[in-house]
Amino acid sequence: MLAGAVVASSALLAACSSSSHIGVSAPAAPTSSSLSSSTSAGAQPLTPTVYDCGGGAYEPVRLLITCGVATSMATGVSWQSWSSTGAQGQGQVDLTGHGPAPATLELGQVVTTSSGPQFSELTITWTGSSPDGHPVDTVRLATSPLS
Repeated sequence: MLAGAVVASSALLAACSSSSHIGVSAPAAPTSSSLSSSTSAGAQPLTPTVYDCGGGAYEPVRLLITCGVATSMATGVSWQSWSSTGAQGQGQVDLTGHGPAPATLELGQVVTTSSGPQFSELTITWTGSSPDGHPVDTVRLATSPLS
């Protein structure tokens, strides 16, 4: 009986952990115990995260695009897909010095980091008026350092 309680407690603790950091509402990312990094037949690669100015976030509702004093960010993000090669979503993007505007977001260019695979590029396609005059902006995202 005690062994069953220990297993149930361990499962509950594992279910409550999250890879996203404070201030980002996001579901927990798949872990290496649920996905294999092996390339053998039938194995699935680890699902990439986005650095989001610290750690790694999986499907964040708020995505910090640039870090520091003059932070650009996407808010109200709804992700339609998130896979080992890319992610697509939509939300309001607020570029530093410009007001927020609706846009579609595409994450790509997966790199290996000390935190696992992470997306390193964001393509912003404005769905209304472009706040900076460009119909599409591509941004190089910060990533965790390589171990």
